[in-house]
Amino acid sequence: MNLVIKKIKQNKLKTILLFLILIFYTPVHLNLFEAKKYLYEYFPNLELRKYVFSKKKLENLHNDYNVKFLPDTQFLRFDSKIINLELNPNKKKNIVKNIKKKNRWTNFYIEIVNDEIWTIDAFGIINQINLDESKNYKKEIKSNFNQNRILDTFHEDNIDDIFPTILDTLLFKEKIYISYVDRKNGCGEYKIVNAKINYENLNFKNFYSSKECSKKFVYGGKMQPYQHQGIEGILFTTADAKTDVTDHKPQSDNSIFGKILFINFENKKPIIFSKGHRNPQGLYVEGNIIISTEHGPRGGDEINNIKFNKNYGWPIASYGHRYGVDPSLSKTNPVLIYKKNHKDYGFEEPIFSFIPSIGIAEIIKIPNTFSTNWQNNFLVASLFDRSIYRIEFENNFSRIKYTEKIFIGQRIRDLKYHNKLNAIILSLQEKGDLQIIKAYKE
Repeated sequence: MNLVIKKIKQNKLKTILLFLILIFYTPVHLNLFEAKKYLYEYFPNLELRKYVFSKKKLENLHNDYNVKFLPDTQFLRFDSKIINLELNPNKKKNIVKNIKKKNRWTNFYIEIVNDEIWTIDAFGIINQINLDESKNYKKEIKSNFNQNRILDTFHEDNIDDIFPTILDTLLFKEKIYISYVDRKNGCGEYKIVNAKINYENLNFKNFYSSKECSKKFVYGGKMQPYQHQGIEGILFTTADAKTDVTDHKPQSDNSIFGKILFINFENKKPIIFSKGHRNPQGLYVEGNIIISTEHGPRGGDEINNIKFNKNYGWPIASYGHRYGVDPSLSKTNPVLIYKKNHKDYGFEEPIFSFIPSIGIAEIIKIPNTFSTNWQNNFLVASLFDRSIYRIEFENNFSRIKYTEKIFIGQRIRDLKYHNKLNAIILSLQEKGDLQIIKAYKE
């Protein structure tokens, strides 16, 4: 009797195992719901992924020849730590579902304030991260910019009007700056506020408000300090806000959209520093060197060397193609096709264009002290590609010597380097994670 019961239990276990195999293996084997793509994008370096993509019939699906996955890179091994910031506390739960659909609620930016990590989330809430305490590592810093007031007036039908979009943060001379979009009556204005650094309460004051607004998308907003013609100020990026293919605001001197602007600290009046930009999402400044990373159309993400009074071609020239338009239509409807050369039409050529596009984001320079294997290197973040790219420029920033793709697995919104920790800090957008990457001791 006991033997019979034992066999029944064994068969039951086998049945369960068979059932589990059918549930998990069949979707992968048949690629149901694009299961293989999901495994490839979200589970690098797992044995299951290795098994699936080691099959000869899949060699051309995703070619991983000589590709490394964290914690390994081509010449370096990482020590990585991830902290979830819990960006959806109970007081926000009534609107999180709606904001999540718009991929906003887990957006956050990073600043290093006196060796402390500050995060500024999509609600404008600022937290100080204490890495020495694993149980109580987060402390909220009060501010008058804190957008909790929005939660009290939330309605599902007008989320765009009541939910400002944080675009960037900047720490400069003991002040923190926040650029954001303030939508009123369906029209978005660029705004910058600043406050003196205070660990208890930040009193933000208006620094800049655009007179021009857009009823469509308002992006850009990257900020960096800069000295133009001996005057200190801020370089500030704005994105194209066109509503149709004939609207060329990035080429118009009468519009702030599609520009890199310079705003000095004295009169706070913006001037056009450069124009012809689609959506600059990263900005690096060192002396007179200005490098921008810019969202292009399909296959047209760019890295640009920015010069005063120069035109970078958008929306006339791009190495990408318009979404949803067949390039063969160039003869029947040329207005829908971008010029494939910048210089011939009087525009500045990009240093580099990513084909395919990677959803390019922030760019930072990594000090040589990070690793002897990484010298004179920059890191470029990506959103759609969920990776960071290690690059080295030629000395005059006329070209890129090489790139190395390092897969992270989440959309990377922001990057910072922490001197004291000798670490790279990543803002991971999809789950609201803070990732701290260090190089293993060599």
